[in-house]
Amino acid sequence: MLGVGATEDSEGTKLAEYSSTGLPDIPASGPDVVSWGASRLNTAKVGTSFAAPRVSEASALCASAIEQVAHSLATQRGEAVGVPLIGYGWIDRDFAAESVSPRDPIPAQPAVSVDREGLARSVAACKEAGIALDVSVRRDRLRTMIISSARPIPNARPHEVGAGFVNAEVVIEWLARWTTKHLAWFFASEAPSSRAFELLPDAPIFAGVEELTKLAIVLGASAPHWRWDFARSEFSWRPDSALPH
Repeated sequence: MLGVGATEDSEGTKLAEYSSTGLPDIPASGPDVVSWGASRLNTAKVGTSFAAPRVSEASALCASAIEQVAHSLATQRGEAVGVPLIGYGWIDRDFAAESVSPRDPIPAQPAVSVDREGLARSVAACKEAGIALDVSVRRDRLRTMIISSARPIPNARPHEVGAGFVNAEVVIEWLARWTTKHLAWFFASEAPSSRAFELLPDAPIFAGVEELTKLAIVLGASAPHWRWDFARSEFSWRPDSALPH
């Protein structure tokens, strides 16, 4: 679970007045992260209900990135596997919302975004350092990734914004900087020793912002979607939806 607050602007530079905050002397009493709190269709409509789905969209992207790495590792082992779809929902025709776990192990996502040469070097380095990897989608792992990717907000305190501002673009920029150390930090079966960790190379894991953006577009275009329309109080599937930008 993640507590989500809201920002006044889409760039995440100012906390919204209506956003819930914690107590100044208890930093962890406020939200974990914040995101833009206005409807993309009508910016006059605001609230944390619009911010939370954007964080869920970012979580779905993290889950999809993990599946891409897992697919590449399986391919290196000579296993013929597909990349599962990552399911998520849409609220009021705007952004992703609920589930971030693979719905079915269907080879529906194309293999994109991973720097295969860099990943191979990273896996070899981890193996040499005695670091066993468990690359799988877990709720606690997604929570840690979202908090770690958050962008600090100037002049904001932890009880107001938690780790900072998050959306899909922020996560993409963060993942684009991943190296072997990130792979070991997030996916090691056991915490690696500080010496083993420091000796890991700076091999890239993902193929850059452009490829990760393609992954986000694929996620929006191919994942199973649902929509909740507040105006009509109706639930429906959105198989033809595309990720808004």
